[in-house]
Amino acid sequence: MNLVQLGANVGNDHVQKFIEEYKKFNKIVLVEPIGKCLPILAENYIDIKNVSIEPSVIKSDPNVPFGKVDFYLVDYPEYKPKGDNFEVSSLSENHTKQKGHSWGKYGKKIELDFLNFEALTDKYDLKNIDFLFTDIEGEDEKVLHNIDLSKYDFKIVLWEINSAPLSEELMLKFKNLGFELIQIGQNLAAYKKEYESYIQNIRQWLR
Repeated sequence: MNLVQLGANVGNDHVQKFIEEYKKFNKIVLVEPIGKCLPILAENYIDIKNVSIEPSVIKSDPNVPFGKVDFYLVDYPEYKPKGDNFEVSSLSENHTKQKGHSWGKYGKKIELDFLNFEALTDKYDLKNIDFLFTDIEGEDEKVLHNIDLSKYDFKIVLWEINSAPLSEELMLKFKNLGFELIQIGQNLAAYKKEYESYIQNIRQWLR
């Protein structure tokens, strides 16, 4: 089985619990562009095999495979383990301002490398992806909108709800491909019926 997480932050989350529970993965690709998160993420996954960490932004544009992009983050000076995330970051300055409680003090714009989803799958030779988890601060549904959902043989796709029109469009696309759908907090999950038991665990772990 192969798993991809877009927006891994520092790990120690529902995706890591999912990986530790189901164990048998051929490839695990964790995408996180913020440099301060990477050593903590690597440490959290140190005992898990077949993990690759990709330090790029994921963009939704299917026509531009890679390049440089402006990126916005609240650059907190230290990581506090009791918190869920280290940084609040996004391609959208407004989104980052709204989500980051200390934008006025720690907010900044940086330039980072980006990949689109196809370039990411090519880089890691992912012919199929069984599980896709996304939490990329306002870009989830834009990215999913431009993916050929039938190409990767997804079993479960979980994403953060960003906008009603795109959410409804994606739900219809998944339903037409035979997926079940369920809302878990601020997330939507599309899943094949035979993987329903996995969803119960995700619901338990997702904070």
